[in-house]
Amino acid sequence: PWTDLRSQLAEEMPDRNGMVAGLINELLISLQKFTDGGLQPFQAEWSARDLLEGETVKVEMADEEIRGRANGIDDDGALQLVKTNGEVMKIHSGEVSVRHG
Repeated sequence: PWTDLRSQLAEEMPDRNGMVAGLINELLISLQKFTDGGLQPFQAEWSARDLLEGETVKVEMADEEIRGRANGIDDDGALQLVKTNGEVMKIHSGEVSVRHG
């Protein structure tokens, strides 16, 4: 579902320039964290918001299609895909879609 800032904020709308400056500041902080620690400092937050975790997915790559269960990401950011035979594959690129049913 979509929304907008005006309907989500209890107070008045923030100044556009101030809001953009705040976003840039947070981005710079996150980029420094990533430079210093790689993906590790973000892993817990990612896992808490990972909507694919536990879902049956289909991964389409250049010359093959693989189905399995999404099992989060590893330290390099690769999707961990558990195939039906239990083998865990690391997917670094491809088109992932959720398969219901």
